[in-house]
Amino acid sequence: MNAAESQPLQRLAQADALHLPGGRFTLGLPDASRHAAAAGIGDSICWIPDSVCLRLPLYAVISSRIGRHLHRRCDWFALLRQAIAATQQDGATLLISEGTAAAPWAQRAADRFACPAITICVSPDNEDFDRWLSRIQKHPPGDRIAISPPIAPSTAIADAPRRDAVAIFLADRVYAPLVSSGGNIDRLLDRRLADRRWNPASVWIAIDPKNRAAQSLIDRGAVSWMLSAGNDPVAVTPAEVPRDEDLSLGELLSQRGESDAADRWPYLVHCTRERDGAWPDQSEADFHDELLSGDCNCESGPLATLRRILQTGRLLATDRLTRGSQSVVCFSARPLADLLDGRVFRSHLGRWDYEPYGIAIHRSLLETQGSRPAIYGDADDFAALAPADRAFFQDRGTTHDWRREKEWRVAADIDLTTIASHEAFVFVRSVNDLAPIAPYCRWPIVVVGV
Repeated sequence: MNAAESQPLQRLAQADALHLPGGRFTLGLPDASRHAAAAGIGDSICWIPDSVCLRLPLYAVISSRIGRHLHRRCDWFALLRQAIAATQQDGATLLISEGTAAAPWAQRAADRFACPAITICVSPDNEDFDRWLSRIQKHPPGDRIAISPPIAPSTAIADAPRRDAVAIFLADRVYAPLVSSGGNIDRLLDRRLADRRWNPASVWIAIDPKNRAAQSLIDRGAVSWMLSAGNDPVAVTPAEVPRDEDLSLGELLSQRGESDAADRWPYLVHCTRERDGAWPDQSEADFHDELLSGDCNCESGPLATLRRILQTGRLLATDRLTRGSQSVVCFSARPLADLLDGRVFRSHLGRWDYEPYGIAIHRSLLETQGSRPAIYGDADDFAALAPADRAFFQDRGTTHDWRREKEWRVAADIDLTTIASHEAFVFVRSVNDLAPIAPYCRWPIVVVGV
């Protein structure tokens, strides 16, 4: 036995000499193909608590990052549910590598759907073996496997995180609902498929005609994976809407004897946006459970937000874009046509500043509910404000003068059920947007055509 071969055994003996209660040290996972796994992640010492059972097949869900617009990923969550169901049906155990993109979702899904799971915690890349062993000695994990730094490093993962490699090279089956071309997951899966010590059919790749990486892996022998019939998205054709509901802004203002001139415009305008996470009245935990259970509506744009406002009859105050903790509802006093003509795509936010969807309410009515113009200024101005006024503060800006928005705010939710049909109107981009909201709307709907 040469020095390279003896070093892993020496490290195992060093760990065993601690005689830690509640678990055992092993060289690699006992039931894994040690040589194949070591080729993928490098020889490592594992701490395995007595509470962890490794007698069942291990299935893993691995994924590239799914981004911040989680509600756009209904298919991803449906595939995750399928992977969990397959794990249960096959009598397998879900393998979760802590710190990977899919790990928090896989763990929550395992808890929610009562799927057996094992979590693996991989040592930090810059930690040496003795420090890792000392940490395990002080606080032996009781519910998860801990993997040491590689004793004999693997050249296969020199350019990819070990936590991703652990999930891919230790699992008996790998489910990949999203693979980004050229990313860590793509490279590691390619290496597993290239090594005939693994069966290519043990890798399941979600079909995506637009994703070259997914197709390339399938061409290498991976199983092409698609949503089952029960989870297939169904295309819904909007119902026909009578043309007499197609009202222009000019027609509405003429009917009401009103004007869109800046000095005579009588409304405050609230534009809706695509949801970015939980609704204002929804906890993050409930939002995540909604995604995992498949109850989340994949229609997530500003029209979907407008529909929810109309369904609930409330404009909910939030503090997401204001300084401090006071929640507000924001409006603009600019005429609607002027506001939408000047809209700009804010690249740092990844969205337009205004969308052609929302509701306009008479300013005089909102003033009775505490609506006030925003107070523009700088940090010193904010510090000088009375606490009651801080909810209305808006930084005037340096690269952009935010005073042009003519913002108004209400520091409370707004009950729309008390607003009469002649005191407001709703607006949408096109006539095709009328059908989803018409059943819930008590006000005229204007098509702005932006």
